[in-house]
Amino acid sequence: MRRFAKPVMLVALTTVVGALAGAAISHMLHPRWLARMTIQIGQISMSHNGTVVSRPIESQANAAVRYNLPGFRLSVIKDLGLPLPDEGDRDSRVIFDSMQATASRSSDMIDLQVSAYSREQASSALMASFQEFSADHQKLFAPAVADSKRELDSTSAKLAEAERDYALTLKLARESTAQSKADTTNNSRDVIVGNTATLLNAQIVILKQQVVGLQQAISPILSYPTRVVEALYVPQKPATPSKTALTAIGAALGLLAGVAFTARESLRPLIRSRKYARVN
Repeated sequence: MRRFAKPVMLVALTTVVGALAGAAISHMLHPRWLARMTIQIGQISMSHNGTVVSRPIESQANAAVRYNLPGFRLSVIKDLGLPLPDEGDRDSRVIFDSMQATASRSSDMIDLQVSAYSREQASSALMASFQEFSADHQKLFAPAVADSKRELDSTSAKLAEAERDYALTLKLARESTAQSKADTTNNSRDVIVGNTATLLNAQIVILKQQVVGLQQAISPILSYPTRVVEALYVPQKPATPSKTALTAIGAALGLLAGVAFTARESLRPLIRSRKYARVN
């Protein structure tokens, strides 16, 4: 029993020391909350002669790189009203260092995340970063959609005018047909009226195609701003390990260290005897 008392005491001591070290670290480690969200990069669609072409406002790779730039993160810090990270403020430093964008599961989506020392601050920081990020996209999206809407209004007005002219031409054609039965000298007028109706009908077909294309281009399915697709989420509990978890981890590491040390001490006489036997 005395033979095993010392190793057991040593293992118990290292376990206690490890647990105390874990508890001490937990007091020095401030809890952090991790906020996450997934956003979809906006898309602009344009119509040309009835053909709709869509393109993202910014590529996924460029969007992630721009979000991760120090200048962008500093802009978010300023929007939050916090001191600059270099001034020693711990809140702004942890937000600045943890703000990150990565490519998501789809080619037009990116995942955003940021850490803070409170759940509310983590949520505010991530929402501020999204607003700052999407503001540049909105500057491109809004004018493009406004131009398409103006073009749609203009094309719709041309279509309405062409349809009125076509209806009037058909009316003149019917009147000309009735007069031609009584007077055979109106053949040239009939030809002109018929050609005009044909040209107007072709113009109406083209204008209708353009109107449909423009309507599709500005529809929310094909043209949309940068938006949140997976809502902002901050867990109720911090992302950092709790005091209990750190104490348990410290105790486990201390236990392993104690076992390893005692095993080494126990095997040392055997190792020495083998070395002595080899020498002799």
